[in-house]
Amino acid sequence: MAARLTAIIVVIIVAATLIAGLLVGAQRDDHDGPIDLIVFNGNVYTGQAAPFAEALAVRGNRILRVGSNRAIKRLRRRQTIAIDAHGGAVLPGFNDSHLHLLSGGLALVKDAKPDEPTGAPTGGACARLESAIPPLTRGDRLAALRAAVAEAHRYGITSVQETCGRPDEFELYDELRRTGDLKVRVYSALRISPGFSEADADRLDHLRQTYPDDPFFRIGAVTIEADGGREAHMPGVRSPNANKLAKGHPEHSPDELSRLVSLMDRHEWQVFVDATGDRGVRLALDAYERAALQNPAPPRGRRHRIEHVETIDTADIPRLARLGVIASVQPFDGKPDPERMDGRMEHLGPDRIARGWFWKGITGAGGRLVFGSDWPRVSLDPSLGIGAAINQVAADGDAANLRLRDERLALADAIDAYTSGAAYASFDEHRKGTLAPGMLADIVIMSADIFSLPASQILDATVETTIFGGEIVYRRNGPHMTEP
Repeated sequence: MAARLTAIIVVIIVAATLIAGLLVGAQRDDHDGPIDLIVFNGNVYTGQAAPFAEALAVRGNRILRVGSNRAIKRLRRRQTIAIDAHGGAVLPGFNDSHLHLLSGGLALVKDAKPDEPTGAPTGGACARLESAIPPLTRGDRLAALRAAVAEAHRYGITSVQETCGRPDEFELYDELRRTGDLKVRVYSALRISPGFSEADADRLDHLRQTYPDDPFFRIGAVTIEADGGREAHMPGVRSPNANKLAKGHPEHSPDELSRLVSLMDRHEWQVFVDATGDRGVRLALDAYERAALQNPAPPRGRRHRIEHVETIDTADIPRLARLGVIASVQPFDGKPDPERMDGRMEHLGPDRIARGWFWKGITGAGGRLVFGSDWPRVSLDPSLGIGAAINQVAADGDAANLRLRDERLALADAIDAYTSGAAYASFDEHRKGTLAPGMLADIVIMSADIFSLPASQILDATVETTIFGGEIVYRRNGPHMTEP
């Protein structure tokens, strides 16, 4: 009995020694290892259950610790770059969930004003109009992508989701990745057309294997067009009450749309359906529902999306949450100014306005909402979309008695739609979208604490610093950075 007790005591002592050693080693690793960068004196929005902190520390390309000024400053070493946020908000890097990166880069030498259309082709027009564009050299395209990346940094964008990608563009992304110039994380979707077959899907599967999961560039989605855009007078609407030009221009019949969605779902691709009008949204939801009934769920689950969702029938709002379908919207299109309201009335009619821009309605019903810009159609600046989302009041009712309904989001919800929500929408929430230990150090420092500003003044704050994978890639001024 005494021998057994002695053995137990020895085991306990050894275990305690090992645990203490591990704890000491962990502490030594934090304090004695290299700390490459710290940000302090900020209002750090983590995007997690404990939403706010004062400072954070970065080692390599990952966040090491988030906490108080005192705790983080203690980690500073001689080689550490220290950035004083001067009370400004510190956010996860923005993730634009719907844009056209190469087109945007080509349109930069063409922008008139930052919040006006550029005339660059987007959506289904990409494929239809490219044959009329003079051929560009590889150098032209690479230069355009580098310019687009620099523009993204200026607005605090560290990740983008390309919805109109092509295999020849993928080679450009891959080249920039190999040379270390792809300082933005790209998730790309390919657009597929009517008649797409099983053999075509097999070829896309092979292409997906060529660009496997990577924190800089990967493909994993396809885009299918259900209807056209409002500006082109082509959103699919459910009744003929609207302007005659807005009765819809479907790219696919309902059966063909359902076939394509089921085909790509079976091949375990994420599917984006472009649907601006309420009819297109319903067709997309119907197609997703049929695919879920026909096909087994893929191992990673389904996160299919509908792009735009400018108008939606109220009966379809709960279906988004029930089917797990993500609403990927461009909030600046819902900006509540008279000029844009006139445009909506022209294209959609007053009854469609009552079904438009249901951001709060979607989230309130448990649906997921993510934000993008649709650049270069409008500015890349996320603050414009966030400002619209927290200030927007949508029209409701008929032309004779136009009322307003409140669809404004809380600021944190709008930021999440551009960060953690957008990461979820590309299966990336395990590595980006929040500021937490182990996550990629993609960080934005704002000029002011936007959480303490009135909603009407959010646009007064600007991006001071953009950090990509622990590297400072943009600084508006610079005096707030201290030398090691």
